[in-house]
Amino acid sequence: MWGDAMRILNGWKEIAECLNRTVRSARRWERLGLPVRRVSDSSRSPVVAFHHEIELWIRRKRLRQCGSLAANTASFRAARLQSIDLNPNARQLLERIERMRNLCDESKRLQAAVKLAEENLHKNVTRTFPQSRWDTQGGHAGSGLSL
Repeated sequence: MWGDAMRILNGWKEIAECLNRTVRSARRWERLGLPVRRVSDSSRSPVVAFHHEIELWIRRKRLRQCGSLAANTASFRAARLQSIDLNPNARQLLERIERMRNLCDESKRLQAAVKLAEENLHKNVTRTFPQSRWDTQGGHAGSGLSL
């Protein structure tokens, strides 16, 4: 009769399916304001949610436009830094950890770029010096060059 407007989602599995995410992500998003209701006051009690409230929350947060879990995770980390009243040392530590994560991501991107450059170099050398002119050591015959 009411359709999706009053559809009740019972438990984290159904809520996660509505979000098109994992149960773990749905539980983490509860801390960001995901509109769920607990059956009792315990943090381990079962949860329920209304489908239409979840859809409104998604539109409001624009999670679908972010597209990637990485972007959602970054916004979660930023919200955590702003919402938790931390002492200066702890905040500084969290900021350094975030910088380390960013450096690791940049390192992975650079490694991929180097690998692509090596592949392109190999293709160009192979085109320039056909295989028949290369010795068995991988170098150009008589040149002393090798890859």
